[in-house]
Amino acid sequence: MRSLGVRGWASVGLTLSISVGGCNLIVGITDLGPNEVLADGGDEKPPESEGGPSNDAGADTTPPPSDGGNPECSKLAPSFHPTPEAGPLCPFQQAPDGSTFSGDCNPIGEHCCFYSVQSKLPSTCNAANMDCTVSSGTVDFQCEETADCVGANQVCCLNGTMQKDSTCGTYFGKSVSGTTCRIGSCMIGEVQICDNAQSTCPNSQTCQPFKTKSIEMGGCTN
Repeated sequence: MRSLGVRGWASVGLTLSISVGGCNLIVGITDLGPNEVLADGGDEKPPESEGGPSNDAGADTTPPPSDGGNPECSKLAPSFHPTPEAGPLCPFQQAPDGSTFSGDCNPIGEHCCFYSVQSKLPSTCNAANMDCTVSSGTVDFQCEETADCVGANQVCCLNGTMQKDSTCGTYFGKSVSGTTCRIGSCMIGEVQICDNAQSTCPNSQTCQPFKTKSIEMGGCTN
């Protein structure tokens, strides 16, 4: 599942000097504008100011009465984007010229180390025997769809949970630390990753698209 998000805002200050009746007035104006793509991607939920919930799972999620829904929902709705090639997508890597790019890791054993904004580290595709740099908030993606697990009878499992936004009805990842390829089935507390609405899920679950760390995937949920 392939999708990238943009997060982050910069404060821009502007000071004007206005003459009124022989007096000079100093007026300060502060605006918000888009900054840069941030490395952590985050767990996508509608901003509270637009009628959606905050990051608190217990927040009030009543949609604004003026339009009957959240205008941000269409922007945040994840979808299925199955890709035949193996290898997890690794966003926010750093090119030799210092620019940021997104690309798939090598399907033969590489995994994506996805670091938080605070770490100031770019994402990296590491060999299977090379751990991610120890840093708070690091997410280790071994897979993002079934095809990324190249071993026999393997499934991709989310180390975290899927939650449903009560305003938009869309799903997002919560407390995600990464994904792991496992033989046969996922462990208790993990979410099995799936590819599309027709995917076979365990325990009569259905496959729903969700978004976490700016990446769209499918997950089996009740």
